[in-house]
Amino acid sequence: MGELLDEKTALAAEIEAERAAIAEWLQAHVADAAALRRRVERLRQVLDRNDELVGRMALAIRDVTSELARIAERDSLSRVYDATGAQPVKNGKKKAENDKNKAIDKSC
Repeated sequence: MGELLDEKTALAAEIEAERAAIAEWLQAHVADAAALRRRVERLRQVLDRNDELVGRMALAIRDVTSELARIAERDSLSRVYDATGAQPVKNGKKKAENDKNKAIDKSC
């Protein structure tokens, strides 16, 4: 997509630089102007559709990135170990100590 953006930016700059020449040509070729207007309107529709699709793709990428981050956090050891490799302290006790104090259901 980046290469398309560069190409579109270059084309827009080229059109902007030739704006005066385009206006002059249109004045000289009034008969062709109606057909050109239709083509420009079609181009505008295509560009609007392109803008809509790019926006939807950006939202989809954001959602996928968010979901991947959530899955990575869920599957990581950050809940078991902190950045130093030690077990995190919760309520003044390490997780392993909390697990030892839990009652075991032996009714099965």
